[in-house]
Amino acid sequence: MAKLETIEIKNIKGISGKLFDLQLFPNKPSILVAPNGFGKSSIACGFKSLNNARIDLADSNHFNKDTAKKPELSVQYHGTTYVATDSSNAISGNFDVSVINSHVVPDAIKRKIGGFTSVSTSLKVSSVVLIDRIPEKKGFSYKYADMKAAFGASGKALPNASSMISDLGFISLIDREVDFSQFTKKKAYVNPMGPLVGIINSYNGTANDIQASIVANLLGDLRAIVPLKGLSDLIQGSYDCTEVEAYLLAWQIVTESQKPDFKAAIQYQLYLGEKRFFDELISSADTTRHKIKTKEEKTVGSKKQLVVNFPSADDMSNGQRDILSFIAQIQRSLKKLKKQNCILVIDEIFDYLDDANLVAFQYYVTQVIDGFKRQGRNIFPLLLTHLDPACFKHFCFNKHRLQIR
Repeated sequence: MAKLETIEIKNIKGISGKLFDLQLFPNKPSILVAPNGFGKSSIACGFKSLNNARIDLADSNHFNKDTAKKPELSVQYHGTTYVATDSSNAISGNFDVSVINSHVVPDAIKRKIGGFTSVSTSLKVSSVVLIDRIPEKKGFSYKYADMKAAFGASGKALPNASSMISDLGFISLIDREVDFSQFTKKKAYVNPMGPLVGIINSYNGTANDIQASIVANLLGDLRAIVPLKGLSDLIQGSYDCTEVEAYLLAWQIVTESQKPDFKAAIQYQLYLGEKRFFDELISSADTTRHKIKTKEEKTVGSKKQLVVNFPSADDMSNGQRDILSFIAQIQRSLKKLKKQNCILVIDEIFDYLDDANLVAFQYYVTQVIDGFKRQGRNIFPLLLTHLDPACFKHFCFNKHRLQIR
């Protein structure tokens, strides 16, 4: 089995140069236990400073704050070493990386009283950005009456697709599974459904009569249109409908997809689903009196982000603060970790959790691991702590054969 064999750090925070021989197996939680000052935060800082092109290290995070000392981070995986420097990054081509750490930061408020300046300090929990860019607000313009009119004389045979258009689960499914470019009108493309619609419009009788005529005469022709059959199969697998109804619903979805705002409407609906999921997840773990929720906030350039804002650190317990911050950050990490091999660094975020929240923390990490295993992907969760390793030997981690280094 391929392992993450070593991590090497050079000229980052308190480490001038150190090789960590870890031999980490994928899809198993690994804990790096070391006292304060050993360099755990240097490891987290190195991974957090990675972007797609290089290590983007703040001046204060260079070894001894000496910017002449060039930072370097390397990982050895399955016998191959991947290196990132301040001018290149071979790690990002092979791994997605995410770092979760404490969002507690000092906050100072200055007040002028007479000729003197008074400064009061406190702790605050910085916001967690869940979605970097909220898509433009767009809705579907589907109207059943308009669709029947567009189809023609036999439009009454069309089932109403309104419930499908508003079904987030179905919208997510077609976004993943359907390539709508197959239906786009191009100069060299003749829509094979057009002649069939003309034939259907020659049928007489009730809606049921028209559908019966389609089954008797055209079902084989409809099945021969490969992309339309793929969409029809998805519809029939999701809803209680006949095969001919699935084709007539598929025709409507394809027709809707030709509208200029269709893709934007899909993205906005998916965003609303994500926002609802985040709110429900945070609410399920929120034991504070503040009823924490996500919030849309504008940034420079009028870009909108979805964030979680927290009360001041002294307005909730350490355990409440850490578990809520962790849950928000783990969801952001999951959006980022898309490659076959991923590294998740969790830096001392759980050191103040009580037993119940520690089990909750382990549960979420275990769920992430299980998700990767189901997808046939690899994740290396590296937990950095100064706690006694015995704290982590609860039932959640036992089945994953916890690795302690």
